[in-house]
Amino acid sequence: ILRLRMHVKGGLDEKDESTSQPLPSPSVSSVSTSPPFSFMQVLTLSGIEHLDISFSSPHRSIIEMFASLSPPLPTRPLHSPIVHSITSLNLSHCENVTDGVIDIISKQFLRLEHLNISACGITEEGMLYISTPSDGVKSMLRLRSLDVSHNLSSAEAVHSLKAMTTLTSLNISCLRNVFSMEDYTDLIWSNLETFRMGGLVCLESNDIARTIASSIHTLKVLELGECSLDSAHLDHALATAFHMKNEDESELQTVADLEASCTSLELLNLSWCEDVSSGSIFSLLCKSPNIRTLILQKSGILSEHVSLIANYCPLIEELNVVLCSGKC
Repeated sequence: ILRLRMHVKGGLDEKDESTSQPLPSPSVSSVSTSPPFSFMQVLTLSGIEHLDISFSSPHRSIIEMFASLSPPLPTRPLHSPIVHSITSLNLSHCENVTDGVIDIISKQFLRLEHLNISACGITEEGMLYISTPSDGVKSMLRLRSLDVSHNLSSAEAVHSLKAMTTLTSLNISCLRNVFSMEDYTDLIWSNLETFRMGGLVCLESNDIARTIASSIHTLKVLELGECSLDSAHLDHALATAFHMKNEDESELQTVADLEASCTSLELLNLSWCEDVSSGSIFSLLCKSPNIRTLILQKSGILSEHVSLIANYCPLIEELNVVLCSGKC
């Protein structure tokens, strides 16, 4: 694991203590920690699996480093050892990571399984590089976790991520310029364990509900804060997912029913989902006995129902019900 942090003017500010532990190759231990530090040195490293240069302020050598990996001809072999070992790459909050950098990464880091490009200013073009094969290269379709939150995008680009069937963790929270998903429904990832889509107020409630219905059986983390989800669509999603009759959910289920229709959720965030009623929230909670973290800030849960949460979530460790007004 190699973690680097840079000053705005480019000097190396900090090297994570984890890099002082035994390292994969002698070349790694010889990296200078004194400014000035050239990112080009990273290309000489071998055996590095996890590279974290998040929060590196504008620094031209980051772009130069990745640009040097782009051969004039697609068939020209690369001599940088790092591209053959990296499985996890964190570029979050690197303000000068461009769509072109994402294109290079998609074609050269073929062992990549985890990618974080949150808040990099990536646009629709960069998103499509991630999910769309080009030049005969399958791009990053083997990714297991992807964080593209807080970037620019479009409905088409988000929908293209459906091609990434190996994903188990996806964060598309707070994407900008996704004005409508009207023509791109059925955002379904059947293998997801972690799904974060908070702040996508532009998505229709029905689209969110269909995504929940398709993924609810595998999800362990579900964050929907500030989404436009409403009770009717959430109830329908649960009825679809668990093949229940869409009838009055007020009656308690039997223990046998609960065991036959439980989710794997351990974290649920419905903060600022004010159109989801208390009844709908409990319809989900009664199927989620493994929840440890529950965030219901400014949700529709009734204050008099808060004390009942422990009955449905006996493993609860963290609960946030700040500013809850409540709806029946």
